[in-house]
Amino acid sequence: PRSGLLWALELLAWKPERLVRVTSILAKLCEYTIDDRWGNKPMNTLESIFRFWMPQTAASLDQRNRALATLTRKFPSVGWQVCVDQFNPDSTVGHYTSRPRWRTDAYDAGEPTTNGEARIAQSKAVELALDWSAHDEHTLGDLVERLEALSPEEHSRVFELIAAWNDTGPTGTQKAALREQIRRCALTRRSQRRGIDDGATESARQVYVLLEPQNLVHRHQWLFQRQWVEESANDLEDEQLDYRKREERIACQRREALREVWAQSGLDGVQELCGCGEASGVVGWHMAEISTGLQEATNILQELLADPAEDLRDKYDQCIGGFLAKLDLQKRDRVLAQLLARYAVDGDTWSYPRTVDG
Repeated sequence: PRSGLLWALELLAWKPERLVRVTSILAKLCEYTIDDRWGNKPMNTLESIFRFWMPQTAASLDQRNRALATLTRKFPSVGWQVCVDQFNPDSTVGHYTSRPRWRTDAYDAGEPTTNGEARIAQSKAVELALDWSAHDEHTLGDLVERLEALSPEEHSRVFELIAAWNDTGPTGTQKAALREQIRRCALTRRSQRRGIDDGATESARQVYVLLEPQNLVHRHQWLFQRQWVEESANDLEDEQLDYRKREERIACQRREALREVWAQSGLDGVQELCGCGEASGVVGWHMAEISTGLQEATNILQELLADPAEDLRDKYDQCIGGFLAKLDLQKRDRVLAQLLARYAVDGDTWSYPRTVDG
């Protein structure tokens, strides 16, 4: 049902005098979460209207820039998304919106602009983003993700903003999230391919060190964010990179990280690592490697099974699965036998509320 409404707003947006009103309505509609797969969404329409190289409005460059500034002031969260889309290196596909058939509002408009006009529109969006009034780990992470679209001077601004934000006392979780974004986007093989220069890479290294959290879980969570850990800046210097040796090095780093977390925070730290990434099975696999014996292994699994946090249940199950998969068959049978014996009550075996295969 919303398609007709969006088409109507797209028609109205062609006329410059209506641009601010129409984009404000679209921004208000963006505040409602839409989870379906239809491409007709208010944000898609907004991005098409402002797209720096093919705007779907007859408004002039100056009118579009003023409308974008108004949008960021009145609707910051929506305005930010539109702003950063203007200098997103992956934003290379444009879509035509609904055009009036009987009026001349869209006459000679809606086609790709000149390179000069596109650069000015993009520069305005970058300026608005860099001058943002309240940066956090998400907005700064968006800037880091788009470094390749920025100039060397703008790279320096981004890292200055990160250093200033760090002085405001963010939490360890916030610092860890931004730190991982910097590592992935500025200190990896992908960043080299995308043209991040040596100056930006060096600045990224400096703020990466600056953002190191004191909490061990936050410091090491980048190793367990995903199954695959992207290459680091050190890997880039090795032209004869041996991926097998690199995987062995990552595995060693993961084991050492878990040893530190286990020694300082015990199972609470391990559970926090499971909850903050997508590789809880890897956490379980390496925990099985560092556990000292049958009794400790059984205790770890018992605690994970007994944890009442339903929102983390799937991740704990994956951790348990990884732990059991790493054990040899004999030790696994003994651990499972001990768990069954502990949960036996009055001759009845304990019933776990979810099915655990194996």
